[in-house]
Amino acid sequence: MKSPDSQFQQSPESPQEPLSLERLTALESAATSVAKEAENAVLQQQKAEGFIASQKQANEIRRELGIAEQPSGVSEQEPYKSKAPEAGIKTEVVRHPDESDSEFLFRAGKEVTKQIGEETGSKVFDPYRILENALSPRTKGMIAQVMEEARQHGTRERSIDNSEALRSIEQSIGVNEKKATTEDEFERTQRKRRLFEIQPGKSSASRETYWNTLFFPYNTEATRGLARELLTDKTIVVLGGGHAHLKEEMLKNGIIPREVLNIDPFVSAPELGADPVVPVSATDVGLSEVLRGRGIEKADEIWAEYSVPAYLKDPSEITALFQNIDTLLAENGSARIWPLEVSTGSEEEIQLRKTALMESLTNLCAGEKYELVKFDAAGRAGVFLRRMDEGTKEK
Repeated sequence: MKSPDSQFQQSPESPQEPLSLERLTALESAATSVAKEAENAVLQQQKAEGFIASQKQANEIRRELGIAEQPSGVSEQEPYKSKAPEAGIKTEVVRHPDESDSEFLFRAGKEVTKQIGEETGSKVFDPYRILENALSPRTKGMIAQVMEEARQHGTRERSIDNSEALRSIEQSIGVNEKKATTEDEFERTQRKRRLFEIQPGKSSASRETYWNTLFFPYNTEATRGLARELLTDKTIVVLGGGHAHLKEEMLKNGIIPREVLNIDPFVSAPELGADPVVPVSATDVGLSEVLRGRGIEKADEIWAEYSVPAYLKDPSEITALFQNIDTLLAENGSARIWPLEVSTGSEEEIQLRKTALMESLTNLCAGEKYELVKFDAAGRAGVFLRRMDEGTKEK
């Protein structure tokens, strides 16, 4: 039986092609970045308060749950000493045998936020304000443990049941009060979202990144290491990406995607260095043909960050959007949509849009074709869809 965690595995090898100078330069830059970050990660691990004790406790929990033990990642000879109380790993940040990696990461992110609240003595209302250098060694150690747990394979077979997620989604659909239908209007919204980097500014949108809203709330060396495994050699399609420079940022962090394309009909003049723009709507019935003309047969990742369906007016466009996602997404591919909102309007219009959204998700989840997870980020709900291998049931 195939493993469902294949998003951590390498894609099938394709015929070798001569590497361009640009590709060679990118590889050299990425290799240097990876080496430097790996060295820093080792130093950070050695400094992480109580990391060895936490790792031992985690392995004890893993043995009880019937999961393979995690190999030691740091030397046990001279663990970092701290005046603070010894850190302990919680059962909440050990991945359950029947839990998918996505479910685990969303759940564990909340536990890290609780940990920070315990350290500071106050509730963390907005974890997206917290920069890496503000995290304690103990919290960084906890996050490193979470990343290792996310790499583990599920050990218990179960059928996919999306009924609970569908019920939760139905109760969580929000309403986007922002109105934008032209390029000029969209230019007044956040059009340069980053992958990792929080941008200057007081608005909440300046703190929202693709990583902290679609993957995990915090950005550290350990999480960037996991991101490299998730996104390297992947085809990523961004719906409504504006003026994003995601590939440029990925290369700086040692991530070498196969391709990053931005589907956005409201970008008439792409910026230098920005991701290539395909000027069509994500609801266009001919989207797959357009992408095929660009050499894209399937996408490993589809991201919609404050774009669709939040700005769609016609319920039929919402239906078309999810049909395109279904056509474009590769087996073991993931679609990540945040926030889970429909466009504002009259009460009747809003309800029609919500109905179209729920019907689309319900149709996609018929049988065991998709794993569906509802998650929360920055105070709003989101949806994660993973297309399963045919016949795959192991999580």
